[in-house]
Amino acid sequence: MSEDAASGQQLADISKRVWIRWGDGEPFENTSTLVLTAPSQTFIDIRVLKLPLPRASDLNHVDSAIDISRLDWAFAGVAATEYRDGICHKTWTHHVDSRYAYGDKPPLDEGDMFPEPDGVLCREKGRMVNPDTGRISHYEEMWESVEAQATSTESCKYCLVASVGGPVAEAHRARGMLIRVGHFVQCLLIVGDEVNIERWEYASAEATDTHQPSGVRPAGWVRSVKLGPRFLPCSWFFRAAECREGETLEDETQLWTWTLAEKASW
Repeated sequence: MSEDAASGQQLADISKRVWIRWGDGEPFENTSTLVLTAPSQTFIDIRVLKLPLPRASDLNHVDSAIDISRLDWAFAGVAATEYRDGICHKTWTHHVDSRYAYGDKPPLDEGDMFPEPDGVLCREKGRMVNPDTGRISHYEEMWESVEAQATSTESCKYCLVASVGGPVAEAHRARGMLIRVGHFVQCLLIVGDEVNIERWEYASAEATDTHQPSGVRPAGWVRSVKLGPRFLPCSWFFRAAECREGETLEDETQLWTWTLAEKASW
């Protein structure tokens, strides 16, 4: 999470993972991992397994747009920061987590952060469950800070946060988070045990998303990840200037309500 050195105020942040290693193993990266964090420290972390180069015989098989087997991990919640003997220690509380059932409490997620001299990379060290062994292990991750960009139609950069809640959502065991920071939007929605995620990136005013019907392609925004069959309201945040804190979004595809909880610009 970025911080304004002059004021100490938390800023919106975009981080891409460069690599991870377990114990004394070699660093590797088999995922596309992106974390979006709002000034409130509400965050969404989506990790999708990289696609291998397709063989000609695979091209007509499972549509990767809904192939949930590509999901490594997706979770969202609130981060907290404290300094212990001069070391930045972060804790991430997971309110939505693809690896844990509704009502289950994920284990503690925490690590120490060590910025690299270049000011772009940051090394994270801690302990968490290694999914390959099922055991708590020491890990190390390298993160790259990405500068947020405004779109060509906006005069500033935006951060927006919305979540799913209320009695109807609880009745359907639905929980979700939608966050935009600059030129990225990510969404996670879990209904029962069904996981749905999307990631969008603003490319240019001329870019269009070929996955969408020609009449509804959002100018400039391209969907890079979609796993799961449900509609996710990412396009709501494409027009950030029109969004207002406290407003809600409902549509015929889902019974629950998304509420816009946070909006910031800079």
